[in-house]
Amino acid sequence: MGMTACSGDSSDDGPPATPAVSEVRVEWREVALPEAPRGRRVAVRDAAWCGDRWVVVGGLLGPGGASRPAAWTSPDGRSWGEVRFPTSTYWGGRAVLATVACRGTVPVAVGAMSGGAHGNPRVVTFRPEGRGVWVDVAAPFEQYGGPSAVNVGPVTSGDDGWLITGNRRTGPAAWVAVSPRRFHLVERAPGLVGDGSDAPLARGAVWDGSGWTIVGGSTGEDALDRVPVAWRSTNGRDWVREPVPDTAEYDDLYRAVLLEGSVVAVGVRGPGFGSWVRDGAGWHRAGAFGGADPEAPGAPAVTSATSGPGGVLTTVTDGAVSELWGSVDGTTWSRVELPAAPAGDGALAVASSDAAVLLVADGGDGSQAWIAHWPDLEGAG
Repeated sequence: MGMTACSGDSSDDGPPATPAVSEVRVEWREVALPEAPRGRRVAVRDAAWCGDRWVVVGGLLGPGGASRPAAWTSPDGRSWGEVRFPTSTYWGGRAVLATVACRGTVPVAVGAMSGGAHGNPRVVTFRPEGRGVWVDVAAPFEQYGGPSAVNVGPVTSGDDGWLITGNRRTGPAAWVAVSPRRFHLVERAPGLVGDGSDAPLARGAVWDGSGWTIVGGSTGEDALDRVPVAWRSTNGRDWVREPVPDTAEYDDLYRAVLLEGSVVAVGVRGPGFGSWVRDGAGWHRAGAFGGADPEAPGAPAVTSATSGPGGVLTTVTDGAVSELWGSVDGTTWSRVELPAAPAGDGALAVASSDAAVLLVADGGDGSQAWIAHWPDLEGAG
């Protein structure tokens, strides 16, 4: 979200999949979000399917760095309504929503606005208060900030509620909630932080069907190397670190989704990107795809991922250009046609329902959204 203040032996992983080069064609249809008030512009950041409607979140940006939270909903991707935000906290009224996740039809969003004496991000969560109305949730400053703060990342949902992934100075952390009215900070959990010698960082999470799985990376034997890491918990509080096969290259997991009972994690691998799959036999290294531009002004990253009946879709940036990739099985990947793409430091995110996918983008000077049927990833190749 950008709110920033153990490896196994890969010898038994089998050969990695050959990076795909084909592009899957998609009939994207642009959708029009409600216009911003005069003097402001719409800035989208994330999207989700909320059981019976699409939800897009972001903010309304104005002159002088002014901002306020914004979200839009639609049952069909054609007609959109604007969510009202009768905020009760100072930072809640100024936050830009960066991430959203829905448990059934109930959305939870996380946003932030930088400020205060040190200019650090002031993180706020939001919950629905009736149809078409979201409110900010008051929380102590040190719940998300304070001297131990590092970053607060994406929110995800599951059968037991919601989980926000992030990091504290003590190591990886999680914020868990059964109700959107209150998140509980889990930090210094032995299974998450370990002995701290390898500087682990948590980046994303998924509900795996029986509990939570967090993915990220830690320092390898070479201080400049990263190795993939995963943690698992049945309750969000007690965690066990899982071995994830490393490669000889730089590996860092960013996002994870559930696909037909298996967890598919996507991250940076060497000069491009790659996937890892956890099935009944544990974690194994899967396919490689894409490539990063060594001259790019920014760093490569995975910015979103979603799964559905059609497979897995993920948005990535090489630091200069954003792309959309898809896989029917989490192993073999194909580039998916984009209607447009923001610059590498812009926002690009994908969400899905069983029948459709929604793409949102912001290039720094404007936002766009498109909808399409699930791409035919089965026929890619």
